[in-house]
Amino acid sequence: MSSTDGSTTTASRSPAAAEKGVGVGLFFASYLKNPLKVASIVPSSRSLSRLVASHVDPAKPGWVIELGGGTGPITTALLERGVAPKRFMVLERDPAMAQFLRDKFPDPVIVEGDALDMKAIFEREGVTQVNAVVCGLPLISLPREIGDQIVQLSLESMAKDGRFIQYTYSLFSPLQYERFGVVPVSVKRTLFNVPPAAAWAYGFPGTK
Repeated sequence: MSSTDGSTTTASRSPAAAEKGVGVGLFFASYLKNPLKVASIVPSSRSLSRLVASHVDPAKPGWVIELGGGTGPITTALLERGVAPKRFMVLERDPAMAQFLRDKFPDPVIVEGDALDMKAIFEREGVTQVNAVVCGLPLISLPREIGDQIVQLSLESMAKDGRFIQYTYSLFSPLQYERFGVVPVSVKRTLFNVPPAAAWAYGFPGTK
């Protein structure tokens, strides 16, 4: 619907468009508050989200953990991939975005909390075996000791054939994997993201 002066009113927006607008606004506000802890100034594109999700095998037993759910583009892609909501946890430290995720995704386990506290959170929520950790946190931008701790905690929680998945806008590995005893098992790239991006999957040596 248009107003008499020709401008478009809020009422003319579809619910999906309104939700997307709210999500982008929340994401940008979070970026302004913590620019080093948000991977990008805008949410991941659908192309990148699907690329990240393609590294996850939903048929494997165990939980899928998403660190830094943001406004949910990768969450959506993981659910579309077939990840069971009842063994899917999204960990988001920003209170407003955590609530946004709860409203948008009623079935997965949405937890407001810090990735550094994942061990205690997993114990509280009954998470034992972890199939994959999808990291949406900007490891390259974080202080090294914090990034290292997040990676180490993630790997300690993973099954021996689990995957640690990280996306990046760099041409190079976002993880100094030799230091953590893992190896790249798959790298996928997309040009349909601004900027172009890659999703890296790491695993323990000798696993497929």
